[in-house]
Amino acid sequence: MDTRIENALLPKLILQPFIENAIVHGFENSGNQCMITVEGKLLEIEKTYIEFKICDTGKGMTEEQLEEIWKVEDVRRYASQRIGHYAIKNVKERLEIKYHGDFILKIQSEVGIGTTVTIRIPYECREVD
Repeated sequence: MDTRIENALLPKLILQPFIENAIVHGFENSGNQCMITVEGKLLEIEKTYIEFKICDTGKGMTEEQLEEIWKVEDVRRYASQRIGHYAIKNVKERLEIKYHGDFILKIQSEVGIGTTVTIRIPYECREVD
């Protein structure tokens, strides 16, 4: 983690669902040693952002599976207790409400290689005593 983001304000539970999905879905029945890395850094583009990358060496997903993540229906959202599409879509909806489109949530995956989730949000600093 970039030490410059230590005092950043972050919405609750925006990283956890992706880490949990990597464990529950990406590593499930893989038979291989799997690894998750989480990186956080400060980016100065036209304004200042925090960017997180969550990478895993799990099973990966097909393009069709990636598309299905964003299509979960409201009826199905609450039907399953298992973490998955609902949690990811919930993170996206909360980011949309808070940042009004000024964020990035991108999931890239390749079967047999793993998955990378990128989350970029505007930098907000909490006051330090």
